[in-house]
Amino acid sequence: MSQQEKDLATAVLVLAHYLGINLDTENDLVHIAEEAFENLPEGWEFGIGEGEHAGIPYFYNSTTGASDWKHPREDIYIRKVKFAKDRMKEEQKNNIVG
Repeated sequence: MSQQEKDLATAVLVLAHYLGINLDTENDLVHIAEEAFENLPEGWEFGIGEGEHAGIPYFYNSTTGASDWKHPREDIYIRKVKFAKDRMKEEQKNNIVG
């Protein structure tokens, strides 16, 4: 595995945690964080922090020069996680009742 692949794998897990995914019990939702990296808006890229921010992904727009620790579509992915969690709870409830 290349360093870039290792960085991406770490960044996915960090973002998953930030989006509210419990990596111990909700590992099946990590695909949402993977999707967030695969579908960055046009002009946006990610990097990995160094020093005291080592391993933490940041996002930058190569066109405008803007950068942020937050994913540019963070709100969308937080909602996707919430929706997936609500759906899982509903399925569990139905399995218990039904």
